[in-house]
Amino acid sequence: MNLLGKLFIVLIFIGSIMLASFSVVLYATHRNWKQHADVVTAELNKKKDDLTKLQAIKAEMEAALKLEIKRQADRSVALARKVDELTQDYSDARDKNADLEALLAKEVETTRAASKDMEMLRIRLDGVSEALVKAQKEWVEMSTELVKEMDKSHSLAIQVTNYQTTGTQLAKDYRDAMEVLRIFGK
Repeated sequence: MNLLGKLFIVLIFIGSIMLASFSVVLYATHRNWKQHADVVTAELNKKKDDLTKLQAIKAEMEAALKLEIKRQADRSVALARKVDELTQDYSDARDKNADLEALLAKEVETTRAASKDMEMLRIRLDGVSEALVKAQKEWVEMSTELVKEMDKSHSLAIQVTNYQTTGTQLAKDYRDAMEVLRIFGK
C-alpha cells in the first residue's frame, strides 16, 4: 500500500475513534423522553392542581380582603360619625361648661353679696339683740311695776268699793235719820 492509502487508513481510524467517542457521549447524554414527558406531565398536573388550589385560596383571600375592606370602610364611616358626634358633644359640653362657669361666677358674686348682706344683718341683729335684751329687762321691770300698780289699783278699787258701800250705807243712814227727823219735827 502506498503512503496515501496508509494515511487514509489512519485518518479513517481516527475518524472512527472520534465517531465512537461521539456516540458514547451521545449515549451518555441520551434521555428517555417518554419518561421525562411523564414526569413533566405529572409535575404539570401537580402544578395545575396547586395553581387551582392557590387560585381558590386567592379568590377566598380576595373575598375576605374585599369583606375586610368593606368592614373597615364601614368602621371608618362609623368612626367618622362617632368623631363628629363626639366633636359635637365636646362643643356642646364646652359651651355648657362656659355657661356653667358664667353662672358659677354670677352665683359666686351673688353669694359674696349675700355674705356681705348677712354680715351687715348679723351686725344689725347683734345691735337689735342687745336692744331686745335691754327692752326685755325694761319690760320685766315695767311688768313688775305694772303688777305692783295693779295690786295697788285692786286694793284701791277694793277700798273704793268699801267706801262706796260705806258711803251708800251712810247715805241710807242719813236719809233714814232725815226721815226720822222729819217725822219728829223738824
